[in-house]
Amino acid sequence: MWRDERWGYNLGMTSFAAVLAAVLLASVASARSTPSVAFASLTPTVVHGAGFSPGSTVRVTVSWRGGVVAKAVHVDARGQFSARWTRSVRAELCKGLVATAVMPSGRRVSVRPPGALTLCHAVPPPTPPKT
Repeated sequence: MWRDERWGYNLGMTSFAAVLAAVLLASVASARSTPSVAFASLTPTVVHGAGFSPGSTVRVTVSWRGGVVAKAVHVDARGQFSARWTRSVRAELCKGLVATAVMPSGRRVSVRPPGALTLCHAVPPPTPPKT
């Protein structure tokens, strides 16, 4: 490593610092969370999202066989949003209930309520024998 007398710094150390900065920037960029959505409540209907582009507008749809509610929401500076409806969708749980967020790029992120598959595909209780 040699020193540049004109500027008074070590060129080897400067190169190392530049490489380190590039590695750190790359790791921060890859550490950004993947967009996700989740049901926060079914009564009333609340869908939360995280990992979206701050300042963007996302179209959030909650749909089931026979119905749909939708709205556009603004993503905050932390990349999060909350979409709320006064309508309850608890009764639609076993009707294919799904929340979908569509980003400005057209990319979609969807989720089903937790436990819906287990609850809706549960083995029905046996019917009592006829007497």
